[in-house]
Order: sequence, then structure tokens, then C-alpha cells
Amino acid sequence: MYHSGQPRSRYHVFARVTRMLLGLLTLAAGLPAAAQRNMPEDPLPVNTVEGPAIDHKEPSFFGRPVERTPAAQWRRVERLESEKKFKAALHAANALVRTWHHSPEAAQAQLAVARLNEARNNPAAAFDEYQYLIDHFVGLFPFQPVLDRQYQIANHLLKPPKTFLGLAMNTMADARVRFEQIVRNAPNWERAPDALLKSASCHELDDDPIAAADAYAHLQTRYPAASAAVAAAAEEIRIRRALAQKYPQDEAMTRRAIASIDSALKAYGGRLNRDELAVWRAELKDAAMNRTYARAAFYDDTRKQPHAALTAYREFLRVYPDSPHAEAVRSRIRELEGATTDSSLSTTPGVTP
Repeated sequence: MYHSGQPRSRYHVFARVTRMLLGLLTLAAGLPAAAQRNMPEDPLPVNTVEGPAIDHKEPSFFGRPVERTPAAQWRRVERLESEKKFKAALHAANALVRTWHHSPEAAQAQLAVARLNEARNNPAAAFDEYQYLIDHFVGLFPFQPVLDRQYQIANHLLKPPKTFLGLAMNTMADARVRFEQIVRNAPNWERAPDALLKSASCHELDDDPIAAADAYAHLQTRYPAASAAVAAAAEEIRIRRALAQKYPQDEAMTRRAIASIDSALKAYGGRLNRDELAVWRAELKDAAMNRTYARAAFYDDTRKQPHAALTAYREFLRVYPDSPHAEAVRSRIRELEGATTDSSLSTTPGVTP
């Protein structure tokens, strides 16, 4: 027993300092894990493509397991799922993964988390949980069935955006990213080209035809022998032709449309409608030719700029030497060259025209 205030005061000060030091040590010990919680595994990741991601699951105060061992907790998950208590089973499975992430039961518990999200009609969360399984438990679960489930979920999410008064209320980015994630998970899978085809279609559903055409072209480059590549070629031609017709003054649009037809005929000529493509190509080429001729004639007849007209006529002949306008253009070039020469002579000191 303390008989004076002084020793008692020192004792309490010492106790408070001790508690503070212990608290600081505990906080310092917890900082690295907390800091790593929101940090990428690799500070310079090779693959920066966006995709579904879940932070590394760690023990949670609000998600503690009921049982004392992972085996007992897994039996609890199985029992709850068999009783159709999906919400409780989901919480139990998640608690197992968070608390015993490296236990033998963790992979099957994570698989149950994904499966139970599907059972509770939450397909987007289920896809992400399947992805977490692929990212963190490789080799510890049947890969093919999981990939199949991801593919089915992505198909389920592939719906046109909802609109209100003509305005899109959502985008197709969610579905597109998931199809791309499937291709990254299994680039050599037989369904990978089809997944990439559907990913490209999401761009068009989001009213981004240029991105869609580029995505279809990428598919043909990556999977040239796949049947999906033929469909992608047809879709790319359709989009680029429509863009060329919508923006007739953009020569690059027309060139890309013609190039897409040429590439498709070379790679898949026997599997496409060659006659129809030949007609489309001729239409595009004629439109481009007429625009180029009209530009040269504009400099010649309207702007009265013979030097610019001469340059434009020469470029026309270089690109379209067999054009129906070719002979008239050659004749006009000779006239302009003669007029240019006479003009330069008449303005040269000491030269009599």
C-alpha cells in the first residue's frame, strides 16, 4: 500500500507511459500490412490493362469465423449452403478465406464465395470472386469450370445500355473489361477469340465505332485462323465503310475502309462475299477519286491558283493513273506547265517573251 501521493503519482505516470509505448509499437507493427493493403504487388506492373480486382483479403473484425479451425469453418460453410442459407454461407466462407488465407480449405472456400454470389443473383461480384480465385489460388481448383463460369457471366452482362430520353444511362465498359480479362486468363482457350469479338462489340454498343473497328482489326491480327476473325473482318469493313460515307471529306477514313476490304479479301476471300466487297471497294475508290479531282479543279477553276492546281493534278495522276479523268488531267497539266513557264520567262530580267 502506498502511504504518500508522490510515489503513487510516479507509478501512474510510469503505467501510462508504458501503455502509450505498447500502443505505438502495436500501431507500428500494423502499418506495413495496412500500407500494403492498397499497393500493387508489383510497383511497375507489366499488364496495366484495367480489369476486375479485389484487394488482398485480410482478417476482419466484422468478419471473424465462428469456428476455431479452418476445417471446422469449412464444414460450417458446407452445412449452411446445403440448407440454402446462402447469405450466412457466404459470410462464413469469406471469414475462412480472410482468417486462414493459406490453409488447405481457403481455395475451396473462395470458390464457394464466387458460387454463392451467383446463387444470390450477384453475377458481377461472382465474376470478381472467381478472378480472385484465379489470381491467388492458382493450381488449387478446377480451372476450366471456373473459366466457363466467367464466360457465362460476361455473356449475361452483355446487354445494350439502358437509355432514358435517348441518353445512355450506363456503359458497356463493365462487360467489355470482363471479356478482355477472360482472354488474359486463357489466351489460348478455344473461346478466347469469341470473347475478344464480344469485347469489340461492346465498343459499338457504347457508340464508339472507331474503337470497335480497331478492336475487330486487333482480333484478326491476334487470332487470324479463328472463325471469329472472319466475323471480325466483316464487322470491321461494315463499320469503316459507314464511317467513310458519314465523313466523306476525311480521306483517312476512306483509305482505312479500302484497306480493310483488301486485307479481308487477301486473308478470307473464300469465306466472304467477294462480289459485294468488290462493289463496295469500287464505290469507295470512285468517291475518293472524285473528291481528289474536285479539289484540283477547285484550285484551278475557282481559286485561280495554277501552282496549287498543278500540284493537285499531278498527285491525282499518281494515285489514279487509270481514272476516266486521266487524259483530261494530263492535257490540263501541259497547259498549266506551259503557262507557268511563259509566266516565269516574262518576269525574268533580260529575257524577251
